[in-house]
Amino acid sequence: MTKKILYLTALAAIFVTSNASAVDVATFEDFYIPSGNYWKGNFNTPDTLIKSGSYLFSNHSEIQNYGYEYRYGSNFGVSKSTDTACTWVYGGEEFNSASGSGVNGSQQFAVAYISDYNKCQAFMSDTVNGTAITGCYINNTSYIVSAARGGNSYEGDFVTGDWLLLTATATNADGTTVKDSLYLIDFRSSIESEHTYLTDWTWFNFSNMGSNVRYITFTMTGSHTGTYGLNTPSYFCLDDFGASVPTAIEDIPFSQALKTVTGTSYYTIDGKQTTSLQKGINIIVTRFSDGTASSKKVLIK
Repeated sequence: MTKKILYLTALAAIFVTSNASAVDVATFEDFYIPSGNYWKGNFNTPDTLIKSGSYLFSNHSEIQNYGYEYRYGSNFGVSKSTDTACTWVYGGEEFNSASGSGVNGSQQFAVAYISDYNKCQAFMSDTVNGTAITGCYINNTSYIVSAARGGNSYEGDFVTGDWLLLTATATNADGTTVKDSLYLIDFRSSIESEHTYLTDWTWFNFSNMGSNVRYITFTMTGSHTGTYGLNTPSYFCLDDFGASVPTAIEDIPFSQALKTVTGTSYYTIDGKQTTSLQKGINIIVTRFSDGTASSKKVLIK
């Protein structure tokens, strides 16, 4: 109970000052990484908050002993790794993004690990009355890309019908909640060429969450679930939280996943139509049974 009171007191204290200025985007370029290519906690205070722009992000860290010392971190950390490798050694590679940088080549970005024991949350600039939130950019870590490609022998290959879903739940000032989701891996289609997974930064739209959001909680679900929960490593990358809504290609909203797909077309980045996904950047246009259509960008290596 004492820990929770201290946590909430720190949250309130920080936002007394931040509300005095305009809301700034959380780019994570303003976060100081004291050494190395990533930061996953201070290991002095188990539950703390990290700040970027006008927003706060939960962090949990602790030193665990298994006959050797292991520094465990969950919720949000910050990375400046340019590596995209994954050898499943958990020696810092969990902070590698699929693209090797932040949004638009920026140096730093957030990496989150969703734990069953600590809530992975982002707090708005006004945690009492709430504010509107546009969205953020999401990317996979190299671990998730490797899992999608069948690189995790413990978990097994992702095959037709499999999926990995990131869900953002907004808690509003009146206590109500609004959810939206984004597929990190989407192999649900029976057509193999339509199987996708994020390898580049993709916009996650929060505009339907209303104007009184106090905080957002991130959770992850997937088809590779066992007795003890999700087998897929529950990591994701986040950047430019609260940025302007992009006018270019956006992701397919989760609500559209409930519609029937009537057709799919593929285009190169310069607008040329192709018969299937090609190496490089592809634009996938999906048409639905209600006459609507959406597009998303996928990088195939």
